[in-house]
Amino acid sequence: MNYKVLLKSYETVLDLIHSGIIIINDRMRIISLNRAARDMFKLYNCKVIGEPFNRIIKSRELSVILKKIKETGVKQVNRKVVLSIKNQEKIFTVNTNFLSNIKDKKKGYVIVFNDITDLVIAERNLAERKKFAAMGQMAAGIAHELRNPLTAIKGFSQYIKEYFNQDMNIKNQDMNIKEYLDIMVHETNKTNMIIENFLSFAEPEPYQKTKCNVNTLINEIINNLQNLFYVEGIRPIVKLSEDLPYIMVDPEKIKQALWHISQNAVDALSNAPIKQIRYITHMSRDKNHIVIKITDTGQGIPNIHMDNLFTPFFTTKENGTGLGLSISYRIIKNHNGAISVKSKPFKGASFIITLPVAD
Repeated sequence: MNYKVLLKSYETVLDLIHSGIIIINDRMRIISLNRAARDMFKLYNCKVIGEPFNRIIKSRELSVILKKIKETGVKQVNRKVVLSIKNQEKIFTVNTNFLSNIKDKKKGYVIVFNDITDLVIAERNLAERKKFAAMGQMAAGIAHELRNPLTAIKGFSQYIKEYFNQDMNIKNQDMNIKEYLDIMVHETNKTNMIIENFLSFAEPEPYQKTKCNVNTLINEIINNLQNLFYVEGIRPIVKLSEDLPYIMVDPEKIKQALWHISQNAVDALSNAPIKQIRYITHMSRDKNHIVIKITDTGQGIPNIHMDNLFTPFFTTKENGTGLGLSISYRIIKNHNGAISVKSKPFKGASFIITLPVAD
């Protein structure tokens, strides 16, 4: 069998393997790769054979691994690495083997890639669901324990308040008591609202999905917040793309998510010199999703808090429960959507939501 036939047979076998395989020589140049590797790294219309490995696969970690193998003579190294492919992060297991041909003293490396991105995401989602379920059970227990005594307090305070309203012979000391009762009723109502958030997180109601126009939902939220915007001196800026396709969602749930994010933006503007909340909608690049962007002009979110924004009970607010953004996150995820945050110090924060277009 001549060399060309042998090489062709060898490449045919490699192309049948689902793992990405790249072979490089001792000068770190690519001498062969299979179809799976081309697919993984989107290497369709570019020259690859003979090119430096670190120019085609840009990864400082992989370069360090190969250098270590070359210098120490280690035969095999297994690693989990994160690579950026067309601006998208992918997670791979990488098995690197050292090759040596004693007869003609040629050396090289076989690098085997397996894409485990979906597996890692699935594991993270499972762990996240377990964490949310445990916290939900705890929240439900706390909420139910608090609700009964609060109901009694509110009932008795309202009863006594009615008694004072009916008695026209009210002394100054009695007026103080009436003022205290007003505070009791107000604070009880406030606590009940907190409990409602606990229960919404712990025992979410079944979703009633229907085809909706996302702009209609956003306009309803803005209208509901108009009085709050006016009191806080906030100017809403609305730029909603026209003729957007419908989304299949539970409208009340999506409005709840948008309300929590908007309330978070309002809180962020408490001391801001310019108070604006911008609402934007548009189609995604792949035309399969609607993008909603809510941006405030506040002080931004410190980097130290970014990873915990959607964690239940995490809050930096004095009177916050840490459930608003957690509830929003769960709602968006349960609609097969995604939510992310971008923020720069003193330049505000943007919450970006993507929701799939209805079939």
